Amino acid sequence: MRITAGTLKNKEVLSYKDKDKVLRPTTSKVRQAVFNLLNHGRFLPELDIINDENPSLIEGRTIADFFCGTGIVSYEAISRGAVRAIMIDISEQNIACARNNAKLLNVTEKCLFLRADVMQLPHAQYQCDVVFLDPPYNRNMLNQAIASIIKSEWVKAGGIIIAEHSKREDVTEHPQTKIIDKRKYNNSNVTILKFLGVDANGALIK
Repeated sequence: MRITAGTLKNKEVLSYKDKDKVLRPTTSKVRQAVFNLLNHGRFLPELDIINDENPSLIEGRTIADFFCGTGIVSYEAISRGAVRAIMIDISEQNIACARNNAKLLNVTEKCLFLRADVMQLPHAQYQCDVVFLDPPYNRNMLNQAIASIIKSEWVKAGGIIIAEHSKREDVTEHPQTKIIDKRKYNNSNVTILKFLGVDANGALIK
């Protein structure tokens, strides 16, 4: 696999032989489409985190990558200017693979690695501007994972959650999220949600 754009364009990201066939890196076509969408999507005017100080959803941002696998999505984000990528996966082998790729790409200082169950996350180390989520397909994990991310405060108010999922699965809006875009790419769907957040009194921010 190779990074599709940015300062690390064409750099290789390594994988490993997956006997159980649970590792399913996001294809280059979907990665490129998603990152282009983050630069030019029609939903961008709805996002409060985009302003004159930082008009980009990736450059200068902190991102989280749940079910990170090899880390390819995080390295695409770093290549495009993300200042920090937090990679979370329950698999020790996946975390080791992602960590090794950070060393090979010489971006270790921009990466944090956390071995954790996305369904039962610890409280966030950082609140992130953009959260990428790519759970195993058709395992009934998608909406539970989104709820866990929100509960543990991994995404800041006004930030976005980008969920890649099977075309057989649907994202259900959480009371604190709003679906702002949906895309289809062959057997994969991508749903983008805005996290509305709550104020100091617990009231929903709209």
